[in-house]
Amino acid sequence: TGAVPWYGTYECSDGRRFSLGSIEPHFYEALMKVVGLEEFLGRQHETDCYDDMRSKLSAVMATRTAQEWEEFLCEQGLPAARVATMPEVLAGEHVAAGPLLHRFEGLPWAREGLTVTTAGFRYERGGPRIDTPPPTLGADTEAILAELDFSAAEIDRMRREGVV
Repeated sequence: TGAVPWYGTYECSDGRRFSLGSIEPHFYEALMKVVGLEEFLGRQHETDCYDDMRSKLSAVMATRTAQEWEEFLCEQGLPAARVATMPEVLAGEHVAAGPLLHRFEGLPWAREGLTVTTAGFRYERGGPRIDTPPPTLGADTEAILAELDFSAAEIDRMRREGVV
């Protein structure tokens, strides 16, 4: 959540985000030791040092790439990992194996197709599904403006003026 310094994300030297999850006291203590912040040993719940701890953790995490931190901290048995980018998540085998994505082909406004997310779970029978692609940009503008009590003349004026 980032509310505490030892459970949040930090930017690494390669610009990637890295997640630390040292909630349990033994993980917290091990983290402080391996990153060289021994001054915070035994101070996991001392909120008055959180700003200083967060600042020093930020400086330490910026010294290596996310991949280097992942290898190092996981070798130490610490709960830590690179934050995956959206393309990395979508390319993952667990996403491909599940019902998370639905692809629409042959859309005149999306020549290369369109992939949308669905519910990330399955039912034994039935369940949520997507039968139609999302509407094109602006397809519902007139109806929404009418619901907001704009008259047809006002909507036409907005269209002529390039507002919608």
